[in-house]
Amino acid sequence: MDIKSKKLSLVQIVGFEASLPEEFILEEMCAEAYTSCQEFIGDMLDVIYSDGPVYFKFYPLSSSKSDIEIFTTFGNAINPTGKEPQLLFKENLLIDSKDFAQISAEELADYYTYLVSKYPEDEHERLAVYHVLSLSSDDELVVDVYSDLEVD
Repeated sequence: MDIKSKKLSLVQIVGFEASLPEEFILEEMCAEAYTSCQEFIGDMLDVIYSDGPVYFKFYPLSSSKSDIEIFTTFGNAINPTGKEPQLLFKENLLIDSKDFAQISAEELADYYTYLVSKYPEDEHERLAVYHVLSLSSDDELVVDVYSDLEVD
């Protein structure tokens, strides 16, 4: 696994929160997040034009944060009112990750193990991992992972 520094910059982000079961397989979680976001994009076609990646935010080292947030970006102007409780909106996202890797979904456990060894235990609750999902030319799921310590 090749770890390096890389920035993730996205604008006009829309998404939703999803709960994970107590027990799950990482590869299945990625596939389900990808499929759920594609369905979300289809359901929102009358409101948004999605022109960006599918990604989800997850706290893999946290003992208290078990939900994931699934997002895409949109290319048209919308005016969120804040009254859409099921939707999450962000104007922009900038992650300056020192732990970027492009891996398969099967390699996620190894990436998380790397993070456990790098970050002290008291930072585990704040370590967010952004998983940008795409399909390779042979329809295999590719995951670009970026980690970020969030400020309280």
